[in-house]
Amino acid sequence: MLDEDFKQDINHIRKDAEQKLIGALTCFHYRIIECNKNKLRKTEQKMNLAKARKTDNEKLIKNRPLAARDNKPKAHRENVITLANTLMQRIKKFDVLMKKFEENQNKEDKSYCCFVSDETAKGRETQKRKVKNKKHYDRRKIITHLQRFTNLHL
Repeated sequence: MLDEDFKQDINHIRKDAEQKLIGALTCFHYRIIECNKNKLRKTEQKMNLAKARKTDNEKLIKNRPLAARDNKPKAHRENVITLANTLMQRIKKFDVLMKKFEENQNKEDKSYCCFVSDETAKGRETQKRKVKNKKHYDRRKIITHLQRFTNLHL
């Protein structure tokens, strides 16, 4: 009886250990699977970002090397030519408008002499200079008083 109980306990422990080993192995493999899924997702994201960066928009590809660009020089030249033609037409319209404006303007330009004499301007400059000198004098006076005060108390 003791031997049968002992054998049953050993068999029970062995089965329990096998179940725990299988559970541990499945957890280990699930963790590896999750890690690999994350790595795969990250690489797919990087590839999608790399694909998304490639664009045919000329404004966005201006810094790429010439081999990577799909330049269409004919379309660009035609566009420049049409812009130049429209610009010339607008300049002609502007010239016509300026001529009409000059014809409609009946006033003659008259130059008037200045009523303010130069002496008053010179007087303002001397007043400014006197004010600056007075400010400098006042600051200097305050500094000398502070120096005397600090020398007395030392």
